[in-house]
Amino acid sequence: YPGADKTSLMFTLPHKPGSLYNIIAKFSALGLNLAKLESRPIPGRDFEFMFYFDMDASINSKEVISLLSELDNSPEKFVYLGSYSEA
Repeated sequence: YPGADKTSLMFTLPHKPGSLYNIIAKFSALGLNLAKLESRPIPGRDFEFMFYFDMDASINSKEVISLLSELDNSPEKFVYLGSYSEA
């Protein structure tokens, strides 16, 4: 979508120390601004969470493309929720 400057992603991460930090560090290293980070419990999995990220960037930006290529197998699950422009 032309002009879409916000992107939303969802990850589930391994339940081990540093998992969330490692993802957030990738955003920072690429200069991507996280506008929102939210966690929600995963039904049926005690003390495990899914994380929703909103960032100020287009899915077509070189930084976002680089982020997605750097993720390797870090997230257990990854969902691209969409890109949009803020009204």
